[in-house]
Formats: sequence, C-alpha cells, structure tokens
Amino acid sequence: MITSVLAELAWQFSLLSFLAIGGVNALIPEIHRRVVEMEHWMTDADFAQAFAIAQAAPGPNMLIVSVIGWKVSGVLGALVATAAICVPSSVLTFGIAHIWDRFREAPLRVAIQHGLVPVTVGLVLASGYILARTADQTWTALGITGVTMALTLATRLHPLLLLVAGLLFTFLNWFLARTDVGVALRALSENPDLVRDFGLNPRKLSQYAFAIGSLLVAPAALV
Repeated sequence: MITSVLAELAWQFSLLSFLAIGGVNALIPEIHRRVVEMEHWMTDADFAQAFAIAQAAPGPNMLIVSVIGWKVSGVLGALVATAAICVPSSVLTFGIAHIWDRFREAPLRVAIQHGLVPVTVGLVLASGYILARTADQTWTALGITGVTMALTLATRLHPLLLLVAGLLFTFLNWFLARTDVGVALRALSENPDLVRDFGLNPRKLSQYAFAIGSLLVAPAALV
C-alpha cells in the first residue's frame, strides 16, 4: 500500500514538473485537482494550510509539494514528492539550456517567450482563485480576501501590512464573538440598558471599546 502511494506521488509530480511555467505556484490549480479532487489525499482545508506553511517557511515555493508528500506518506513521501517535482524538469532544463541559449535571437524563441508571459499570469491568477476558494469558508473571510486583493492592486502597501491588518481583523472578530468582554461590548452597542441591568458598567465597557479601537487604528500610522 505504501509503495503504491509513493509510486503515485512520484508519477503525479513528475508529470507536473514539466508544466511548472512560472514556478510551482502556477501549478496550484492542477495540484489541487489531483491531490484533493482526484486522489482525496487532502481536504480543502488541509491544502490551504499546506500552502500557508510552505509560504511561511524559508526556502523555495515548491515546499508545498514537500508538505503534501509528508501529509500523504510521512518523511519518505516528502522526499519522493520533492524529488519528483525537481528532478525531471531540472534534467530537461540542463539538456536544452545550451540549445536554447544558442538560438536566443531566433524569432521562434522570442515568440515562445512572449506567449508564455500571459500563460504564466493566467496560471498564477487561477492559483489565487483556488486558494481563496479553499480557505474562505465564510463571508467575512471572503471580504478580507477581496479587500486585500483590491488594496494590493490599487496601492503600493507592503504585503506584510495587509497581512497584519488581516490578522488584527480576524482577532477582533474572534474577540467579539468568543470572549465575555467581546459579547458585552456587542450588547453595549445594541442595548446599553440591558447591559446595565446585568450589573455591568457601560462606562468601563466604552473605555475598553475605545482602547481596542485605538490599537486597531495605530498601525495606520505606519502606512
């Protein structure tokens, strides 16, 4: 059983290695289709988490393949998947590099390179769509993704600032929904008299709300 899984890992990622135009991130839709929809090795949530781990870890983007291999068959699976995604395309690149360089001014080569640019952009956009679909399970998450995409396209804000803003918004959502103070703050905004009837201090709760708001607004000074 283990041998067959390892063989399937090697076969799937060996084929995908020849399609990695623009890097492994451009393969995300096809990797997702094979790993989640065809083989059922992972769920959508597992796949989104694997991508997040791979992006957060130091190293190349292809680390997601290693994480998938590890999820499917442990350390041996990670080694097999990594070798399968790297070796075939590396051998092919080494074999044709001299020829490709020799005809650097050839019209056909120039046309191929220009044609691959929109293909790569399309694959990367498709990857973003797949990741958003697997990770965003609520309207709040979809809203955060949409606002982040709009700010990325319309401004020059550093991506880390957008990441921090998303984390703060997520924390605020959790705080208001899951903590006693958060529930009390929501009740204060909806029905102050009810809060007072329960023996809570509306003034102190307002101070808490002001402090939380100040903490959320403070990062704007960094922009």
